[in-house]
Amino acid sequence: MTQEFQITGEETALPEKPSFEVKSIKRGFYDGNDGSCSDAGMITLRNISKNSQDVGYKFAIVEGAFEDSLFRDGPVTPSTFAEENEFTFIWFDGHSDEQEPFEVTVEITPVSKSGSTGEPARLVIAHPGVKKPWWKIW
Repeated sequence: MTQEFQITGEETALPEKPSFEVKSIKRGFYDGNDGSCSDAGMITLRNISKNSQDVGYKFAIVEGAFEDSLFRDGPVTPSTFAEENEFTFIWFDGHSDEQEPFEVTVEITPVSKSGSTGEPARLVIAHPGVKKPWWKIW
C-alpha cells in the first residue's frame, strides 16, 4: 500500500532525518478459504516526523533476515488509499497455524524531489511469532 515517489529533478531542500514507528503487524493465517488473502502478512509503519509532502522514503533491511521480499528498490510514499503518513507493506506470510518470530532492522532514507538523500533513520521491526493453538491437535 505504497506508491512510487516521483523524482522530478526540481531543486528542493535536503530532507530531514525521518522518525518512524511500528503501528501494527498482522500475520498470515488460514481462514478455511484457499482463495482468500488471509495468508498475507502486513506491516504498517507510521511517519511521525514533520517532513514535507515532497519527500519519498527508501526502506531497506540492514540487519536480520526476512522470509520474503518486503520493500521496493526505489523511494515510495503512502498510497492514496492509506491513512496519512502510513506505509503498509504486504508479504506472503503463509497460512499455517504457526508463524515464526522475526526481528529486522530497517533503514529508512528520505529522498527529495531532486533525488538528494538525507540522513537515514533505523527502526527495529519485530514479532514474537504465533504458536499453534493448544486445542488444534490435527
